[in-house]
Amino acid sequence: MIKGLMFWGTLLTAGFGYTYHAASSGAGIPQPKVKPPSIREGSVKNTSGRMRTRYFVGGGLHGGK
Repeated sequence: MIKGLMFWGTLLTAGFGYTYHAASSGAGIPQPKVKPPSIREGSVKNTSGRMRTRYFVGGGLHGGK
């Protein structure tokens, strides 16, 4: 009886320890396949088509930029 309790107690403790370690280290979560873009790369605006930025022409709050 005592040997059975020691066996199951050891088995449960090892199982909970393994589960805690796997959960805290992120086991089972897939690694990202693509490197995420940096802030500068992600902020590139699409300037194709009729949208055109006017740097030296215009007025208003940001005039002459």
